[in-house]
Amino acid sequence: MPMISPSEQVLGGAYPLLDGLSPTIGWQFQPQAKGGTAFVILRRTGLGSLKVVEGFPLAEDGWARAWQSLVNQNPAAAPQVLAMLKAREADAKRLRSPALDSSELLELDARSIASLRDLVYLGGYVPESPIMAGERCDVRFAGDRLLVFASLRANVLAEIPYSQVEDVEIGGPGLVKSGGGFTGGGLGLGGAIEGWPSRLS
Repeated sequence: MPMISPSEQVLGGAYPLLDGLSPTIGWQFQPQAKGGTAFVILRRTGLGSLKVVEGFPLAEDGWARAWQSLVNQNPAAAPQVLAMLKAREADAKRLRSPALDSSELLELDARSIASLRDLVYLGGYVPESPIMAGERCDVRFAGDRLLVFASLRANVLAEIPYSQVEDVEIGGPGLVKSGGGFTGGGLGLGGAIEGWPSRLS
């Protein structure tokens, strides 16, 4: 059964676990008067919207029944959905990894040209990266690349060689210099890094 993050618990609309399939599987959060929360089987309509065709309780048993329904209706979807479930599980495990202590953070910072800690990722295009908008992160500038870490952890979320960076803009409120690094501000990869008044290209 998939873990559903708070950002995926939007009232009203159905959320597909993997879009681009029809039918596909997902969930829907609604007021109890409209049926409540449920795992759902979704189909694309002729106009391109997703339509709920079956609903199951948002519990282990409901997930098992929804999964069986999907496999019966669209056997080819099963491997793709399983791969998505494994990727989500790996992301959740990464975020649960132990935090670094202050000496480990200082060691990571010492190996970097500069460090920006506890930023908020604002969005942008980061190929093959699990980083999501709104996630807190640390940014370190290495000799040949920009590295984005999960905040206060050693897990690398994204690595971008400087040769692939088109533009970096750092500016805006909230940035504080502390212990040789920086805190606050925000980060938008493929767009801008905000929080420090300078511009690099």
